[in-house]
Amino acid sequence: MSKFNQIFFLLFIISLTCCSSGPETYTVEIIDGVRHVHNLAPLWGEEQKIELEFVRKIGDLETEDENYQLYRPRDAILDHEENIIIIDAGNYSIKKFDRTGKFILAFGNKGQGPGEFDFPFKVSVDSNNNIYIFDSPKNYVHVFSSHGDFLKGIRYDKEHYFPFDMLRNGNIIMVNKDIDESRLVFLMNSDSEIISDFGSKRQYKSNRLNYRGNLISFTEGLSGRLVLAFHNQNRIDVHDSERNLLYKISRELPYVEDEDYRSSNPGKPNETLWTNCFSACVAEDGKNRIWISTVVDQENRGDPGSLMFEIYDEDGTLLTRFENDLLALRTIFKIYDDKMFIVDTFEEHCVYEYRIVDKQ
Repeated sequence: MSKFNQIFFLLFIISLTCCSSGPETYTVEIIDGVRHVHNLAPLWGEEQKIELEFVRKIGDLETEDENYQLYRPRDAILDHEENIIIIDAGNYSIKKFDRTGKFILAFGNKGQGPGEFDFPFKVSVDSNNNIYIFDSPKNYVHVFSSHGDFLKGIRYDKEHYFPFDMLRNGNIIMVNKDIDESRLVFLMNSDSEIISDFGSKRQYKSNRLNYRGNLISFTEGLSGRLVLAFHNQNRIDVHDSERNLLYKISRELPYVEDEDYRSSNPGKPNETLWTNCFSACVAEDGKNRIWISTVVDQENRGDPGSLMFEIYDEDGTLLTRFENDLLALRTIFKIYDDKMFIVDTFEEHCVYEYRIVDKQ
């Protein structure tokens, strides 16, 4: 055996030894040309290598300063100047704070006219720091300058689409509400034109489930890849910047997909409304790790603390899990590099800022 072959054989044996040591934490299979990663257990085991360090809280139930009074905040983002923009939905207002949490300005009010809100639920900013407010049920997206001046409105087809966020290139990502359509999401430009679509729905027996069962949360990573976390399926789809499906993620959980979850509506006691819930929100940090809030307990899933954080590496391997007292099905969180913002809509009516700390 040549010296080269000896070295190669030795490296091969070492790789087999490394791969075979310890319990298997995930498996990979290729289905129809797509990589499927099924996670059996966290790669880091019980070791906690990441923690959240509290930075500040914006919003106070006891304060008399109306600038810091939030009522049912719905969303929070960081703009390109690192100002914090919060939808104060219960007060029909948008509030902006600087990076230290100091109040800068507020704008908006309840109404049906341009720049007036019915139910503001999502905020985004474009490359010019213009502020986009998604308003339901008005089938309308309000666009404001960074100073709060109304610029324009964007209308969409309320019957067939539901907008829920904006990409960095300014296109709006829309959920397909058509129960007979297999396409999952569409992209709409600022002229209200549908320009492309990607992703596929699961087809259910119930027409109502064909919409509810395919609801997703989404995040756009720094590389431009898109991560879609399904609320009611054990399914996480990762697409590249060209919207091609890169891989799918699933994981072992103490419950399974169940289409027999029944409505409590007395008039329709046997109507199936939705399956078991899995994921509520997804974001990506500055190290390309995917963070997902995942249901721990189906029975108490609406309560604070009923969800946990799951963290995956950029290849779809589950790294770790840890529970959080704030997380519930309606909890929104956003990540910007190592900054995390958690929106508490119903308990403390505030926005928490944390720093992601790697302990290793």
